[in-house]
Amino acid sequence: MNNIFWLLKKMDNFMVSIAMTTYNGEKFLTEQLDSIINQTYKDLEIIICDDCSIDSTSRIVEEYQQKDSRIKFYQNKTNLGFSKNFEKAISLCNGKYIALSDQDDIWELHKIEMMLSFFEDDIILVYGDENLIDENNIEISKSFFSSTEYYTNHDISKTFFTNCHIYGHNMMFKNIIKNNIVPIPIKFYDIWIAIIASKNGKIKYIDKKIASYRQHNSSISQVIRQKRTFLDKVLNPIDWETYKLWNKDRIERFNVFKKLFSEDKEYLDSLINYYSHENRMKAFIFACKNINYIINQKGILRKFKYIFLPLFAPKVGL
Repeated sequence: MNNIFWLLKKMDNFMVSIAMTTYNGEKFLTEQLDSIINQTYKDLEIIICDDCSIDSTSRIVEEYQQKDSRIKFYQNKTNLGFSKNFEKAISLCNGKYIALSDQDDIWELHKIEMMLSFFEDDIILVYGDENLIDENNIEISKSFFSSTEYYTNHDISKTFFTNCHIYGHNMMFKNIIKNNIVPIPIKFYDIWIAIIASKNGKIKYIDKKIASYRQHNSSISQVIRQKRTFLDKVLNPIDWETYKLWNKDRIERFNVFKKLFSEDKEYLDSLINYYSHENRMKAFIFACKNINYIINQKGILRKFKYIFLPLFAPKVGL
């Protein structure tokens, strides 16, 4: 069905915007740019916003810009941070569809063409799977997601706060929601985009590899994960004040969600802590269903967190 739908849509000519942000990304940027400019779908505009890099990132982009007129390069006068920089890049997009790009991944060459084939009238956003690679392009995991069944059959809207599975690097969405997206009121732009998409239409998961998602010590996701120690994560008692201290970003998101979903107390209660009494058995079952993913996680402490912490974590409430 999707293939027939896509053949009909190819009769129309429409541009896809790629919003990329860069910051001191010289090490991996070339590989990512090569995977973007060589996409099988050619009608692209490539918006790149650099956030005051001090390495050779700008020079690399300018060299590519000279060879490919589809690239539009913007250099920030002041450092905006990754979320606001993506906000700027998205606001500059003119294509009918928008895809977001990190500076250090590698896209499948048919990523844009394949993702477009899954859009229908009521689908606002699609997202796909990726394999994980390290800084040497060695595969860490064959799938970003450990259980296709879990990620495609649950109610996505109920997990945005606690365990959102839709990220900037694996999504594409329709431009028609751009004005609802910007300005972005929370730190994590991808969660915000997923929320806006869910409020304006449907979200569809693609059970296909669309890119190689790079994990390395200097990536934003890794830096955020390293903020909390093992004692913080496991041994210290969890009360509301401790939770607020550990989860400033989640509290920020919670306050935004509180305004958006003020009429739904049950939903708000479910956002407070994934490891509460009400959800701990669900979390344990999820861990058992995804045991292969957990086994592949680096470090025994991370395995412990996924499997055992949900069983005895105390209830957290407002």
